[in-house]
Amino acid sequence: MQLILVISLCAVTAYAQSYANLRFTHPIIGELKVSTTRYPMLTPVESPEIVYITPSTQELNAINGKALGKMVDLSLQSKVSSFLSTEFENVAIAAKTPAFDESQLPFKSFGMASDIEIHQIPKATYAQFMKFYQVMLKNKEKSAWWFPAQQIYTMLGICQAFQFNAVDKQDILFQSNNGGIMVYFKTTCTHDHSASDITFGLTYYSAQFTLGPVAKPTQITQEWNSIMDASKKTLNT
Repeated sequence: MQLILVISLCAVTAYAQSYANLRFTHPIIGELKVSTTRYPMLTPVESPEIVYITPSTQELNAINGKALGKMVDLSLQSKVSSFLSTEFENVAIAAKTPAFDESQLPFKSFGMASDIEIHQIPKATYAQFMKFYQVMLKNKEKSAWWFPAQQIYTMLGICQAFQFNAVDKQDILFQSNNGGIMVYFKTTCTHDHSASDITFGLTYYSAQFTLGPVAKPTQITQEWNSIMDASKKTLNT
């Protein structure tokens, strides 16, 4: 009986550790691990269990590959799916967007970055998370000058006061090197006053560009040659 108990405990320990050592990198919060209380949600390694972050498809596949059949909370999946489709649905818009040739854009360079994330914030750890998240947002802003850290923090700060709140903003910020960046972000938070969590969604999109001449160099050269030829003909006459 004791031998069976020891073997069972070893099996449980191995089972628990099968995904406990997984680590993921979040663009704002940093290093994440699988929560010990809310599988398969992710939580910060630095300050665990103060917030629960919905894993991406790739992260979830990695977790499930190590979890040896551990069941996912289907009610959580349904809640996340509903939140995403309600607040961040863009299929109708994307389907109507025509394809375009990037070579026709007047940019020397063009780069994009985007992310979408959902956080479950327990009301009991809300204040602690806000202090932690403020530091993380400032760190993100240092590496990405365009990132609207203060605006996101402000919007998250009033989530407790409203059952539902959503704000979106877009802007174009110019730089001195004849370029700039187009930024769009949206924050959404929702909760029932009787619920234990606040659901916070954040999506952002940036497109950084460096302007090029409207006409290509070969076209400019051809046009100047035509003008010079016309001038010569005028002088000769």
